[in-house]
Amino acid sequence: MKKYHILLLLTFTIMSIVSCKKEVNDGDWPPMKWEHSIPNFENNKIKVDANGGVFVLKNINYPAFYITDILDCDSVVYFYNFESEHPTFEYKGNWFAVNKNKDTLKIEIQPKNNDVNRSLAIHIQFLDAFYKLYIEQ
Repeated sequence: MKKYHILLLLTFTIMSIVSCKKEVNDGDWPPMKWEHSIPNFENNKIKVDANGGVFVLKNINYPAFYITDILDCDSVVYFYNFESEHPTFEYKGNWFAVNKNKDTLKIEIQPKNNDVNRSLAIHIQFLDAFYKLYIEQ
């Protein structure tokens, strides 16, 4: 009988060690990954020439996301009401447009007529995963 108790104890010990898996703790969310064909895209930054353009990014590791805020040069546009319940979102500024459709982000930058530099920051979130996208023209 003692032999069976030792065997049973050994089986439970092995099962408890093998069945343990790493839990995802707060802050351990993998970073957002994007699929795109943007040539001047590195370090979360898109460099746009004076002609402007349209840039499309598709999130490949989260099913959706929402935009928490957009910073246009010196002005800030906050979105306090997270539109996570809405799969689409569109915002038009004086020289740009941001359109979100489920897991796809489309950014349109208008051509500029002068030598003044323009910048845009888009802050994106899904649960505890955060991403900051910068556009410079």
